[in-house]
Amino acid sequence: MEGLIYIRHPKNLLNKTIHKSSLNRRAWVFQERILAPRVLTFTNSQVFWECREMLAGEGGPQHGRQDHFSRRLMSILRNLSIDPNNPSLKAEVYFTWWEILQLASEVGVTYESDRLHTILDLAKHVYRVTKSEHLYGIWIENLP
Repeated sequence: MEGLIYIRHPKNLLNKTIHKSSLNRRAWVFQERILAPRVLTFTNSQVFWECREMLAGEGGPQHGRQDHFSRRLMSILRNLSIDPNNPSLKAEVYFTWWEILQLASEVGVTYESDRLHTILDLAKHVYRVTKSEHLYGIWIENLP
């Protein structure tokens, strides 16, 4: 039997395909992507897998993309719960929090109050580990 075999290594367009999608611009999806331990996403071109340690598509792991904020926050909080007195981990949590606040202010909501609920629900997870109170999205412990 003769013929041609075409082998295509799928492109990993995680950022373009998932993070820029219109669904991912909704507040509830934004929150779920941060809090979920694992996310499996089906697209027209391939399936993507995300967990707190790795981002991958059918083309393999996304090298250099494991630090995306949606995975980073929960990983840092997990590490901080193991070593609660680590000042560098606390600083990383607060830095990542600012990135999340910025993006949460840009996502689409049906009602403006949904945005506040998204931020407050995420803040509960940060509080649980840092034990720092927040005031309008600013962590008291992080104030100068």
